[in-house]
Amino acid sequence: MGQKVKATAENIVVDKEATAKAQADYQAKVQAHVQELQSQAQQLAASGDLAGAQAKASEIEQYTNDAKNVDPKTLVKTKKVTTGKTLTIGAIVSNSVYRDFAIVNDDLAEQIGNKQTMFVMQAFVTDKRGADTAQVKKALKKTIKKYYTIVVFDRDEYKSTMSSMIDQMLMVLYALLALSIIIAIFGIVNTLALSVSERTKEIGLLRAIGTSRGQVRGMLGIEAAIISVFGTVLGLVVGVAAGVVIRAVYASEGLETLAIPWLQLLVFLLLSIVVGLGSSISPAPRAVEQPVSRSLTPWRASETVGAEHRKEAAMPIPNEIPVGARIVVRTLEGVDPTDHRMKFRDYVGHVRSWDGQKLEMTRDAAANGSRPEQRVTIPADEIVTIKPVPERSMTRPRP
Repeated sequence: MGQKVKATAENIVVDKEATAKAQADYQAKVQAHVQELQSQAQQLAASGDLAGAQAKASEIEQYTNDAKNVDPKTLVKTKKVTTGKTLTIGAIVSNSVYRDFAIVNDDLAEQIGNKQTMFVMQAFVTDKRGADTAQVKKALKKTIKKYYTIVVFDRDEYKSTMSSMIDQMLMVLYALLALSIIIAIFGIVNTLALSVSERTKEIGLLRAIGTSRGQVRGMLGIEAAIISVFGTVLGLVVGVAAGVVIRAVYASEGLETLAIPWLQLLVFLLLSIVVGLGSSISPAPRAVEQPVSRSLTPWRASETVGAEHRKEAAMPIPNEIPVGARIVVRTLEGVDPTDHRMKFRDYVGHVRSWDGQKLEMTRDAAANGSRPEQRVTIPADEIVTIKPVPERSMTRPRP
């Protein structure tokens, strides 16, 4: 309070001397041209060319009329004038709704600024100490009743109006933010759905080697969270960078401080993880319900007895079987001489290797303990069907 500050302003004003000179030069130019045309008309008349002289007279008349109707603004010259005034600070508004500004009286404003370009947007009225604010407001309304565009507010109403405008702007921003989140959710769901459809074989192989449904769901959830977090981090970096650039551009107009809400940015980052996990809920059931057999590439059967039965069973042998996958293999052992029916044997266990010609696997031990684990080799031409089976549940046998 009471400190002295110097206020300067740059104004564009009319340069009277330059304008007068431009007008005088223009008039001299017009007169010289008219005199030249008159001289030409006289020469034509003296030579007996009356038609040419009449044409020159018409040209003189047209030129004179054009000179009279010239736009005066084209002859006005302006200049930039910088004015300054030392001011004494009387009060400081710390919670201004708009950017920084100074309030001065009309006389001082005319000394600093350009009177021709000044206009009134707001008028602040200070009542006398002890006056009834309600009565002052009523009197002002009565005074300006005939001016429909003028509104009277007291201090509380003014603050409420400005706050309401800011709240409306924030509501629009939050609505746009919510819309962007919804669009992001649909984008992530679409990306995961496309990923599931393109990775049918991969998911089927994972299920074949014992990956549980929960693990597949978790894998998709992590992928969705990574996509969401990456997009959020990229957006935050771009947003902060844009804020830095805007502050630098408008620093000369009072925007000197850049406030970054780190806590809100952290909340948005955590929210992106939740959004990503939620987006994986829809594609996850489709992924875990993928039949394991769809991941296996058909193998062209040879002309053997086992191959004929594979054709009947409509279960081709795959070209690739992942090591460690738990499968059940049905083999053909021949024909029973007593009833002349085909005899089959089933092997349940884990794959050790498969080269398309023979299958090596570790056969599971019998559930009742009558047979230990066995390492068996099965030729391809003896295999009738191969089916993936889930891992054996580790349950305690009943006594």
